[in-house]
Amino acid sequence: MTHFYNRIVNYFNNLDIEGIFDLVISRGVQLIFTIILLSLLRWFAERLVSIYFNRNNISEKAKQRHLTLKKLLDNIIQYTYYFFLGYSILAILGVPIATLLAGAGVASVAIGLGAQGFVSDMVNGLFILLERQYDVGDMVTINDYEGFITNIGMRTTVLQSVTGAVHFIPNRNILEVTNESRCPRRTEVDLVIDPDVNMEKLNAVIHETVEASLPNHDLTEAPEYYGVCRDLDGRLVYRVRFMCINDHQWDVETYYYELLTNALAKNGIEQPIVLSTKQVTTR
Repeated sequence: MTHFYNRIVNYFNNLDIEGIFDLVISRGVQLIFTIILLSLLRWFAERLVSIYFNRNNISEKAKQRHLTLKKLLDNIIQYTYYFFLGYSILAILGVPIATLLAGAGVASVAIGLGAQGFVSDMVNGLFILLERQYDVGDMVTINDYEGFITNIGMRTTVLQSVTGAVHFIPNRNILEVTNESRCPRRTEVDLVIDPDVNMEKLNAVIHETVEASLPNHDLTEAPEYYGVCRDLDGRLVYRVRFMCINDHQWDVETYYYELLTNALAKNGIEQPIVLSTKQVTTR
């Protein structure tokens, strides 16, 4: 017991406390300096990206493209920052990184397989950007998911559905893309009418009301008056078709339904109240 005690005492007596303290202080200062330096470089890079892409003299479509590239560059800066931060910390602490990687064995294989998926994500993401398949803010359908693109990263594309659900889709899994934001969108206003209505008067009221609302900056083309037809439920309707700026179709539809319904009521043209697809009454 005494021998064991003496060995412990000799061990602590032989410790270079001053050297250990100096080493801790030195490594600590290096760590703090490295973290501050890398953080400043990251802030500076993100600031340059933000200044470049937040210009005001660009078109609305160009803004979407700029937002897409900005988010991607921010993503690259973040990955680069964490890589160099982790590498620098290990190097300062004296961890032999090259030796660890060379002797990792099975771990190296696992890392290689993981890296293979990462590289595949990056390559697919690069082709998505080069081919401009979609930008941030676009309404798309990717595989079986539908929603708005909120972020395009090195590994994943983030899509938010109209219900608020957020989908993180690895770029290598993106097989089919339907972009609904590239061209004007069509919307139709179907006004249910009575078979006994004065068609000439109805047609005149609708034409005058719609024409009086023009120009409408949400429309890309002049409205098309399809006239009297039947909808999918077999109801007799008067149909007007509008081609709208993308994502404005719902506003256009709501606006013209209200406008035309009020115009018909003001001119004494009654619209049937549909109780079901097989039962119709007149208001």
